[in-house]
Amino acid sequence: MARATTRFLALAMVMMMAGVIISDHRAFAQSCDNNVVQGLVSQCEQYVTRGGPQDQPSTTCCDVVKKAKLECVCKYVTPAVELMIDPKKVVYVAQTCGVPIPHGTKCGSITVP
Repeated sequence: MARATTRFLALAMVMMMAGVIISDHRAFAQSCDNNVVQGLVSQCEQYVTRGGPQDQPSTTCCDVVKKAKLECVCKYVTPAVELMIDPKKVVYVAQTCGVPIPHGTKCGSITVP
């Protein structure tokens, strides 16, 4: 029960942060497709959340990742967002899905090697 509540709260926080990002940054909404960002949250949240194992993403998650402009999304990984997601897992998911984030891209607190 506690685990389900924690997962729900984590998902709610990720969705809230995505909503804040989208509503507060018009450039984000214009350059990063809002529908794709929502898809990333709904399909990939469990693979990038802080804590827990680094699991291989699902096919559905990868389908959304392949449509996303990840360099754009990475620009909006703020310290507040990093409280909920692990940028290293974001990079791992992208690479595993066959969409590596270019070397030198800043994604939250990390720079992709």
